[in-house]
Amino acid sequence: MNQTIRNLYINMRKEEYPQDIISKEFREEIVEMLKDEIGEIEEGEFKKIRDIAFMIGGAGEENGFVKGFKYAYQLFSECARK
Repeated sequence: MNQTIRNLYINMRKEEYPQDIISKEFREEIVEMLKDEIGEIEEGEFKKIRDIAFMIGGAGEENGFVKGFKYAYQLFSECARK
């Protein structure tokens, strides 16, 4: 079931943001957080850290989608039984 939900997420992401690993809003938030925490560093180093943060953020978005989908399904099942 997990893999089916993950495939749904991946297909949905491809339609909405075909070239982005994470949503535009989340990208901007990550960049701002990094700038606030890291401060001034070499641009190449910043890009390396930023890209790693984007990968972590993408994994977080995907896992959040899977968990949210499962919770929504459980809620729907409970409501349907009543």
